[in-house]
Amino acid sequence: MIEMVDEPLNETKPLHTLNARGNILLEVVRDQVKLSPERMLREIQWLRHSVEEALAGKGIRYDDLKTALVPDHKRREMALVFDSRAIERSWYGLAVFRYLIPLFSKDGNHSVLAGDYIGGYGQQPFLLEAMSNAVVFARDVDFEHRGQFFVVYINNLTDAMIQQFHQGLLDWKPYVGYADTTYTSVFKTLLSTMLANVFLKHRKFIIQGHEDDRPNTENVKMCGYPFE
Repeated sequence: MIEMVDEPLNETKPLHTLNARGNILLEVVRDQVKLSPERMLREIQWLRHSVEEALAGKGIRYDDLKTALVPDHKRREMALVFDSRAIERSWYGLAVFRYLIPLFSKDGNHSVLAGDYIGGYGQQPFLLEAMSNAVVFARDVDFEHRGQFFVVYINNLTDAMIQQFHQGLLDWKPYVGYADTTYTSVFKTLLSTMLANVFLKHRKFIIQGHEDDRPNTENVKMCGYPFE
């Protein structure tokens, strides 16, 4: 249900990010209700207030998430690549995050995306070339089929953090290698069309979305990964 807000807009507060790709609510409101740009701004600000209020109830300040949501030219980003064929479980994402989660800095703020490296049947040579040009490989790997590789994308990293992930995964056979995705590349552009938000890590907190009919007072682990 869409709840319209009639209160006057007294203050316009900054948004650190706006999920326009994975959520069609704003487009539906704009196109179906025929709202003016001024009214759309008010609705977005109301949604921002709701998020800020929900986070405050968990002891988290919205402004403290900025480093995980806004790119910083002093920090780096990376894409970790895994070969799903080398993982016996069909839920290979769980196996990957069992290895990854202990490698995060406890005080770090990060946005984490993940998904399969996929494309059309005729795109396989293009996908292979883009990945080969970007990835620092930890081992030899055969590119057999689309969807073979699982990618985890992490932002707001230092050089030491990147090495911590890379060194911590080197002995695990499914780990293929990593790409420095701080700056634009064909590989990074492709990943932007494939990966989905998994969670925000804010120090000791893991933040995820939940179903619309679940109250914000509940804490639920939507993706099932072993964050504990």
